[in-house]
Amino acid sequence: MAADSSGFPIITSGLKPTQDVDGSSTTRIRRMRPTARQLKDSGKYEPNAEANKGPRETSRNYQLDIFNRAKERNVIVVMDTGTGKTLPAALLIKHMLATEEERRKSGAVKRIALFLVPTVPLVWQQKDYLMHQIEENVAPLCGRTMQSEDSKSAWEKRIRENGVVCATAEVIKQALQHAFLTMEQICLIVFDEAHHALGDHPYALLMNEHYKFAEKCHRPKILGLTASPVASNNEALVAIENLEKTLDCKAITIVLSDEETKRFAARAKPERVKYNGNRDADLKSPVLDKLEEYAARMSDDHLQKAIKDGRHIMRELGTWACARTIISGLDYIQIKSDRSVLNPVAWNLSEQHVKSDRGRKMLMQELQALRPGEVPKPEEISEKVHKLIAILEDYRNDPTFSAIVFVQRRETAERLTNLLQQWPQTNSYLRVGALRGESKSKEFETTSRFTEQSRILREFRTHNLNLLVATKVAEEGIDVPMCKLVVRFDMGKYSMNLVNFIQCRGRARAINSRFIVLLEDDNWEHSSHLRLLQQRETEAREQILKQENVVPTTETITELTADDSDTVRAPPYTYTVEASNARASLTSAVAIVNHFCSLLEVDLYTRGRPEYACDAGMVGNERTYTASVTLPNVLPIDLRFVTGPTMRSKTLAFRAAALETVKMLHARKYLDNHLRPIFNEKNLSSTFTPDGADMERLHRDLMSLRSKNKKGVWEIMMPEILLKPWRATEFAVITAHLNIVDVTAPNHAPATSALGFLTVARLPVTPLDFQLWPNLVENKACLRSSPKVFELTEKQYNATRKYSHLVLAPMLKEKIFPVAEYAMLLVPLKLPADGGVVNIDTVDPSMLIDWEAICSCLEFVPMANRKNLYSGDVTDMVIQDSRQFKRKFFALERVEQNPFEDVPFADPKVKCAADFYKGVKHKEIIRKDQKVIRARLVTRKFNMLASHSIAEVEAVDSLRDGDVFLIPQFCTPYPVGQKLMHASVIFPSIFYYTEVACRAAELREKLDLPVTLPKLVEALAAPSAVMQSSYERLETLGDAFLKIAITLHLYALHPHRHEGVMTMMSHRLQSNWALFQQALQRGLPGYMVTAKLTRSLWRPMLSSVGWEQTSDRVPVTATAAPAPGEKKAEPSAVSTRHQLSTKQIADVFESIVGACLDDNGVRGAAKALNRMYHETFRSNWSDYILTVEDVPRPQGEMRVEKRMAVQRVQEITKYQFRDPWLLAEALTHPSCPDLSTQSYQRLEFLGDAILGMLAVRYFFEKYPDLPPGRLTDLKDSAVNNNFLACVAANLGLHVYIDKFSAPMDQDIADYCSELYTEARRHEESAAEREVLLEKCRMGSFESKAERNALQRQVESEMQYWMNLETPKAVSDVFEAIVGAVFVDNDFSEEAVWKFMQPTWLPWVEKYCLPHIVGRHPYRELAVYMRAKLQCDSWRMTCNHDTDGGSYIAIMFVHDKLMKTCAGPSRKSARRLLSELLMEALEEDAEYFKGMCDCATAKQEKGQNKGEWLEGYDGGSLETDVATMEVC
Repeated sequence: MAADSSGFPIITSGLKPTQDVDGSSTTRIRRMRPTARQLKDSGKYEPNAEANKGPRETSRNYQLDIFNRAKERNVIVVMDTGTGKTLPAALLIKHMLATEEERRKSGAVKRIALFLVPTVPLVWQQKDYLMHQIEENVAPLCGRTMQSEDSKSAWEKRIRENGVVCATAEVIKQALQHAFLTMEQICLIVFDEAHHALGDHPYALLMNEHYKFAEKCHRPKILGLTASPVASNNEALVAIENLEKTLDCKAITIVLSDEETKRFAARAKPERVKYNGNRDADLKSPVLDKLEEYAARMSDDHLQKAIKDGRHIMRELGTWACARTIISGLDYIQIKSDRSVLNPVAWNLSEQHVKSDRGRKMLMQELQALRPGEVPKPEEISEKVHKLIAILEDYRNDPTFSAIVFVQRRETAERLTNLLQQWPQTNSYLRVGALRGESKSKEFETTSRFTEQSRILREFRTHNLNLLVATKVAEEGIDVPMCKLVVRFDMGKYSMNLVNFIQCRGRARAINSRFIVLLEDDNWEHSSHLRLLQQRETEAREQILKQENVVPTTETITELTADDSDTVRAPPYTYTVEASNARASLTSAVAIVNHFCSLLEVDLYTRGRPEYACDAGMVGNERTYTASVTLPNVLPIDLRFVTGPTMRSKTLAFRAAALETVKMLHARKYLDNHLRPIFNEKNLSSTFTPDGADMERLHRDLMSLRSKNKKGVWEIMMPEILLKPWRATEFAVITAHLNIVDVTAPNHAPATSALGFLTVARLPVTPLDFQLWPNLVENKACLRSSPKVFELTEKQYNATRKYSHLVLAPMLKEKIFPVAEYAMLLVPLKLPADGGVVNIDTVDPSMLIDWEAICSCLEFVPMANRKNLYSGDVTDMVIQDSRQFKRKFFALERVEQNPFEDVPFADPKVKCAADFYKGVKHKEIIRKDQKVIRARLVTRKFNMLASHSIAEVEAVDSLRDGDVFLIPQFCTPYPVGQKLMHASVIFPSIFYYTEVACRAAELREKLDLPVTLPKLVEALAAPSAVMQSSYERLETLGDAFLKIAITLHLYALHPHRHEGVMTMMSHRLQSNWALFQQALQRGLPGYMVTAKLTRSLWRPMLSSVGWEQTSDRVPVTATAAPAPGEKKAEPSAVSTRHQLSTKQIADVFESIVGACLDDNGVRGAAKALNRMYHETFRSNWSDYILTVEDVPRPQGEMRVEKRMAVQRVQEITKYQFRDPWLLAEALTHPSCPDLSTQSYQRLEFLGDAILGMLAVRYFFEKYPDLPPGRLTDLKDSAVNNNFLACVAANLGLHVYIDKFSAPMDQDIADYCSELYTEARRHEESAAEREVLLEKCRMGSFESKAERNALQRQVESEMQYWMNLETPKAVSDVFEAIVGAVFVDNDFSEEAVWKFMQPTWLPWVEKYCLPHIVGRHPYRELAVYMRAKLQCDSWRMTCNHDTDGGSYIAIMFVHDKLMKTCAGPSRKSARRLLSELLMEALEEDAEYFKGMCDCATAKQEKGQNKGEWLEGYDGGSLETDVATMEVC
């Protein structure tokens, strides 16, 4: 892969530059995707903005028929402009090149294909089209490119390096004449505009002097393309026969139906618009008069020519244009004369030449005074131009207007263009350009190089120009967009022949287009010539249709006759569904089939309707007919072709075939029992979907839910192991297990904590490793449970309960009652003096407990020890201050100051100890004869399970937890010393995590999940729990796996379902509602962790009360949400209920799958899905291959073109398929009519899912700290259509797509040319881009707006492919190949990853980085709507606009339509609309004002923002901390 100076991959051999005549790279047209700003400015974001573009061309079966005939023999294809002549030629070239490659394997010499065109512009146009359709290079040749390269060796090099030569016929004729090229070296010659092959034209000379002299075995195949075979005044029959004889071909044509004529063929009826030419007879031009006066006195041929030209222009355009033509011509003559003086050969100038030169200069001085103004006057314009302006005025208010005015002469085109540009009535709405050919004589006429022609055409295609004034250069072959208006300005038999007439009219191909011919009133010659042209065209068409080589385009199903009525009613020709009595007959079957096909989702290039064909035969003396129906290629192979029974008429045969199709579709469950398509029915089921009443109930629930984030209250599933009572019966012995905690601080050895805790049973998982963050420093904790059980006396049990209360009480906000039955009881430990780790497995746990310390603590009398506060050592004391809400403090030292003397408080507002006691109103009660004690509050940093939760309050706690000075008068000693109190601060977090881990362990055992306990705890933790890691990242990973698992399941078990049906099934099975239902059945809501660990809410878990009261566990059921006035239940560990949304529950389902994937790979995640979703999901994906192998594979030999394409793609990707038919399927576009291979849509459906899962897994592992929203952004950037199309095009995969659509060929060619140009621009701007990237790496931004603006700029610069209009087929083929590799390796994801490493990964590593990829605009919009507006009544829908072929995204706020935007796909439409809305918000912060008052309503109800957001999926609201980080 090539790289720029920054190391970025730019261009590989897959892309080929489009070269101009001078060899420089250019592009035919820039079809950039408009930005949101451009859409807004142009108003094109409205749904119907594209409605006037006209019908999009799709492939037609007659083109395939023509291609097949061209393979068999030489043909001349006679087809109207717009019916697609080039597509059969491209297919034939690809076929011949593939055949030649097969021949070369057996030792034959290389032969090339020639594509011959009559003009130079067509060389480059056809070369641009072909170079992205074939594998081998295409060499463009014309006279300019052959100056020094016309030799035998040069031609040998061309043949060696190229597969196709696109050239003017003269170049090839000269090469054959000089023996630089021989007919033996040519395999195919395509003659574009073949009607020129007459007389001395190079086409005719090439055939007569070279082709016909070659031996027949060495003659190349011939294909001629023309819209009219009659190019002279000969009779039609004679002209056709002459053309066939010259080209050694047979002419074939097509018969279009009325509908197809309207859609494709340009046969607009000529409209006669007459003008009064007599009014222009009296026009007088002072400039022309002065010129004639000088010409009479001077003998100058140049002046005579100028007079002739001036008279012509004045007669056609008027005096204003005449004057400017004369002055411009004389300027050119004078410049040429001045240059001749500098020519050494012309030094000896004649006296006459000097005299003429002097006279012309005097003439020019006088003409400058007569020069007309810049703006023409009405009287200076001819009546003919006035009539033209009146015609154009009808289109003043049409924003999609485009037109061509054809003129005969170049100077007429230039002057008419100037006139329309300057005329005040037209320059306000017309953007005019002149398209002219090249002049053979360089005098007088204004010339136009090909580069200028390319620029004008590019401007016209992009609608920067909407009117072309063109000479005949725009008539033939040049790719000009469909126009609404074509005007023939010049008329007469010397101005327009039959070819001109047909070609001009052919440019009017838009809907309701017009073709106008300007005729001079009372001019019999004009009118008769037009009638003659129409008559000769009719004769030519009739003559062609009389021949045998007529290709039908469609089969028309006519109405049934009276004789057929009995047949229609006969039982064999009706079909009744027993379950519903729905019936199909010969009368209704055609409509049912048409309706079914109309609902198939096809792209712009694929026919979405059935194709009928009929074969005739004989049974005895009676003629019989057998019809067949070919369904669109989006369906599986075995569904696409249906043959009907033999019937006595064509009409009955067609209808009988349609009836057989209905039977087949119903039998294969594509039609329901009412014979309606079931694409969008709820009973699209997999193998485990419930039926009947259950399905109806689920459907109703789904409809009522409508994917809303509804909430319910669910019972928490308390761990059974912790619920065990300390005494099961009144006389039972109390037993316990000791649990100790080893803590490893940074740069320290592990050490056992001074405190442990008792539980009734041994913890299920030991050791249990997790992390703690005391003081923002990560410590590793290891919880180990003693395997030995020991007995407790009643006294010891009560003592440990009281001791736990004393230790934990200082850290809690409210009092804990010691009589409660807590599941975990703290105890002090007797540790070795040297510290270290205690081996709990070998020691006696009862001997490890420091019972003396417990007794000492319980026997401690605070009032008896108050004297120690006034004297003695206080450094190991914990002090309780009665005037500070009985808070506990660590005593540090006694200082010398009294309560009224200044001391250094952490809070600078407090000066002395007396000021600290604000509750003491009478300061005189404070004694001055006591020394204050410096102390610090026992920590309030309660949650040690998350570093971010501590950091959130660090700034506030820095003052509150700093040094304070206590007055001993108000204090009492606390029974627990500082050492144990310091050790206790981590135990609320340990108790909390132990409870959560036990809960997770029960779930793991219940569902047999292959996942480690810490990872499962992370998967169950909601963001509201404020643990170090929540389920959000794992949910992103699990969602991607769930998609591929369901996709694979459907792909394997439904081999006859097409991609559209499987997509709907996948969406339903993966919907939040479906996951919620499955999670509910497994009891997941009870195991979720939602309670935040806070000192105000958390309490130690209670065990069962044992013999005093039996308590049954409450099953997991949903209860109604609290009433508006009801107090909300506190989400704490001691609570038995928590409030959850349906989306939260569905997300946890996905996160558990993601946790299994992260811990045990695909096999583990697949097992989890088998246990959690349904047992029909395979735990081993390779088991699916048994199902796939039962599907019949294509038999026989591949077409030679497809076989060569498969071979080339394997070489490009460096992967050898075990089953080449899989790759053949991956390369087959739905437009391809090949019945041996189904289209790539099923493989693309599979490849999209596996590619998405591998992308998410890659980013998940590479960026462990990125929030889930950013992971999704990175994944989207690496698998979107634009990115994959860029990768595929650089690999050259687009060349091998087996398609049958000329528009797709053109779109792909344009896209690749644009991509090449953008890549070169990207390469050239590497230095400037590095400055932006460095600023991103530094991350220093003054505001979030500045950061976002820079992010968008960097993303636009780096991902240069994003704004290009991308043909979806280019990205689809890459996904399909990925899917084929997946199937070829028995569904091994590692094999796919190995395939992606050299093809996909290098691009991702360079361009899909966190500091390059911006946040998705839809996510930004969602954050704004949910967090800022607090609105939950908005939605964005996306519908398919079948008329315009685009997708319309619509934004609703409170069920009111707000804005719409169109895009080529659902994702792009939604993205564009989101960009529009976010840009609107940047411009106007009050943009949504008046549309939503949710925030105000919630404030009036007293619902704060935090309450409203509780339970909301935090993934959409994650912070942007990691957005600009360089990872």
